[in-house]
Amino acid sequence: MSDGCVQSLQTVRITAPDYVRFGDPLWLNCSCDLQLQQIYSIKWFKDNQEFYRFIVSEANPKTWYNTSGVYPDPVKSNKGDIYMTSTDFQTQGSYRCEISEETGFQTLHEVKDIRVYCKQ
Repeated sequence: MSDGCVQSLQTVRITAPDYVRFGDPLWLNCSCDLQLQQIYSIKWFKDNQEFYRFIVSEANPKTWYNTSGVYPDPVKSNKGDIYMTSTDFQTQGSYRCEISEETGFQTLHEVKDIRVYCKQ
């Protein structure tokens, strides 16, 4: 995902599986189509509770919030990419990514439901 110049925020996409096996790691990716505008922030929510915020212009751009079922690796996670080291039944839920532009603060979001299933 680029945090460079673009013209306007068009679309936000979440790339993640629909299902993940209990205990397995999980990658979440939030990307967007941009054209000549700066990204201000990228935020991730699980079941409407914010668990991650990336503010491009800040010296320490990453902020994490404790959220049930979210087990991030803060080193591997960056910008719109979230790496969870493990999953359990509390990981299951509705994930939303929001991207805001620097100029005008236009915000778009996408939602993805993720389910957890047992290893057989």
